[in-house]
Amino acid sequence: MKRARPTYAAAQDLVILLGAGLVVAGTLACKGGSKAPAGSGSGTASGVDTLPAGAVDGAAPATLAADAAPTADAVATGTAPSSSLRGKVPLTFAVSSQVVNPSKSPADLVDGSMDTAWNSRTGQLVGAWIAVRVPAEARVTALRMTVGATAPATAGADPFTMNHRISRVRVTRNGEPVAELDLDPEVRTLQDLPVGTPDGLAGGDFKIEILATIPGSKKFWREVCVSELDVIGTAPATPGDLTPVVAIGSLDAEPVLDDALPLEPMPAVASMQEVCDRIGLVGKECAPRSYDPLTSVGLPPPATVPGWSRVSVVGGEGQDCHLVVEAGTTVYATRLAESCHAPLDTQAAPRVADVIRGGQPELVIRLRHELRPPAGGPPPVLKPPDLSYETLRVCGATAAGVPGCTEGLVIAGISAQERDRDYVETVEWDLSVSADDGLVIVRKGRGEASSDYPDAAEPGRYRVRP
Repeated sequence: MKRARPTYAAAQDLVILLGAGLVVAGTLACKGGSKAPAGSGSGTASGVDTLPAGAVDGAAPATLAADAAPTADAVATGTAPSSSLRGKVPLTFAVSSQVVNPSKSPADLVDGSMDTAWNSRTGQLVGAWIAVRVPAEARVTALRMTVGATAPATAGADPFTMNHRISRVRVTRNGEPVAELDLDPEVRTLQDLPVGTPDGLAGGDFKIEILATIPGSKKFWREVCVSELDVIGTAPATPGDLTPVVAIGSLDAEPVLDDALPLEPMPAVASMQEVCDRIGLVGKECAPRSYDPLTSVGLPPPATVPGWSRVSVVGGEGQDCHLVVEAGTTVYATRLAESCHAPLDTQAAPRVADVIRGGQPELVIRLRHELRPPAGGPPPVLKPPDLSYETLRVCGATAAGVPGCTEGLVIAGISAQERDRDYVETVEWDLSVSADDGLVIVRKGRGEASSDYPDAAEPGRYRVRP
């Protein structure tokens, strides 16, 4: 298909050329994406002339060496080669909208993964936009992005071809036009959008507006998807490791961040007996090996994490419960809550899952707790175990290599609602929760928790940090 040449801002004396691409980590947000074809390379968008300043038609297209080693001339003149500015300078990104799906996040745009993607609001195609604010001390030579959802295809389903793909964009800087250009909707890898001379442009507010898309095979999937967006250029010496933030609707809006659930390290203890002594368990009660809702919960061997010889929840009705991990000859323990039981639902049994991407799997534990009045407070209308709630927590290896667990997310329960002085009813409620593929996702469920409960988990997505 023949493509129009890019249109450049007439006010510019220098040649400002934009290739085709915003580099942003892809997500399954846009319901699609697959691995790039062999030999496709990142390159520039098909059909877009991206010639260096002073080049003539027919010359080879310019390419951006993202992390090339400095040349002797560059060292002598004090200039540095262009590379990704992410992590080197504070960058603020913004998107026009976000799809209504708690498993998706605007942060997918810059999470470094081609398996995730930002998704616009359903129905917002032409007119959707992405922006980035770059500090003035940095120089920008290009933007780099994908034109669709690049998650790998599975079982014959290809997110890249099933979703809309971007075919034309307009780029502005501080509200002034830079270029309009066609992108190649068949290229799955990052496409370059050069924005100036080899030395680049000073930082500012860069905006990419979607002018045209090509529909995918799923006609009801009507979101713009971009898996990764990056900023290429040079930056002054900085400590680095600066995490970019993403907002919705404006660069000046409050950033949207994934709620982090850190693994809190578990302290080492002398033995299992020390834990039992704390709780007041004696004899056989201190040998948890099977599910026993009144005394202890022993997790079956298939649900253990590699390197952990045994994992137990020790405690019971009227007692504090502790999680105990035995790793070799070392025993670790941490208090979970008062009065815990194995879940009554066998589908909620502890299991292993890849909640922190990479490395060994993590253990997902769901426990039931009695609801107790605060110390000195009035007793509840109904007595335990009629009033109860359930928590979900993830346990795994911390960055220091010791066992650790997240705080418990309150995900279900039975609450009491007083209709009048003589009538009280109990209401069951729960949230829909999944823990896998690098995330804990909480969605709205059925019923509603009463104020008698610890706060229910907020719907959304949680990344577990080691």
